[in-house]
Amino acid sequence: MKVRTLALTVLTILIVIMAQACGGPEEKKMKFFNKGKALYEKGEYQKARLEFKNALQVDPKFAEAYYMLGMTQFKSKKWKSSFRNLSKAVNLDPELIDAEITLGKLLLMTKTTDKAREKAELVLSKNPEHEEALLLKAATLIADQKEREAEPILKSVIQRNPQRADPYLMLARINVRQKDMDGADKILQDLLALDATNRTARLLRAQILERTNDLSGAEQEFQTLIAQNPDNDNFKLLITSFYRRTNKTEKAEGILKDLIAAHPEDERFRLTLAQFYAKINQKDAMVEVLRQATKDLPEEYGAYRTLARYFIVEKANDKALEVLDQFMLKVRTGPNYLKAKVFKAAVLFQEKKTADALRLVNEVLKD
Repeated sequence: MKVRTLALTVLTILIVIMAQACGGPEEKKMKFFNKGKALYEKGEYQKARLEFKNALQVDPKFAEAYYMLGMTQFKSKKWKSSFRNLSKAVNLDPELIDAEITLGKLLLMTKTTDKAREKAELVLSKNPEHEEALLLKAATLIADQKEREAEPILKSVIQRNPQRADPYLMLARINVRQKDMDGADKILQDLLALDATNRTARLLRAQILERTNDLSGAEQEFQTLIAQNPDNDNFKLLITSFYRRTNKTEKAEGILKDLIAAHPEDERFRLTLAQFYAKINQKDAMVEVLRQATKDLPEEYGAYRTLARYFIVEKANDKALEVLDQFMLKVRTGPNYLKAKVFKAAVLFQEKKTADALRLVNEVLKD
């Protein structure tokens, strides 16, 4: 009897444990959903997308899962699928106003400003002080060249939330469009006083100062960006373009050579230096940089392609073909090999060697 009672007790406990482990549909879908949100917050959009899809398999009418799925696609620039899933979300739950805002942004991107503004107005009818909706409405007005109507909206957002960068930047761009450079500069200085590390504001201010011929001021803004972002080489590339435009070519050349020395394996900086020499009409220096790149980085296609294009412009197709052959001998497979082969076919076709060109194209199609 005791054995039977003990067995029943153990069986009951096991049933309870299994029930807890399995959980009901609601618990299951929320487990997937919460895991997806955690991954989304970390920026792991592809993994998050899978979790939201799992949640939707459990509950195909889970509006918030459609919303978050749409947001992962928005962040990944998958615009069509994002629009589709966000639309499903608001159809299932009209109170998902953040989904309406993102739909409005997507509509604005396609220049459907009237429908984008409808989304903003819909949200504002529910919450007149919704910042994202106000900014969306202002953006649609700016897109329709109704800056005078947008300005008071942006100023109201700044008054309500002085720390927010977006309205300052939008106002500054309105001033630039209206050729009020002093007004734009004042707005950007106000923003930078609140947030000295705002990259967009500092870069826009550098551009304004360059346009108003305050070259030392513009240079200082570029230097500040570099100092604030020492690991981001893009700002060093930006200042080299500034130096080239302002005829400080030695400074630009020095920075590019330093970048190549610091990153000898990165073809990008070598190509940028070659492009720099091309723009200042130092063709021999450009060719030398590209030749060296093909020696140091023999399996990178960029230098070969650029060199071949240069030779074609110079009416030296035989040299272009030689460069492409050199690359294909070293790299006998892969996407770049096929690109080089198609490029060679185009050169041969230009030389009216149609049979050879078609043979190469057929080889590429076969591969």
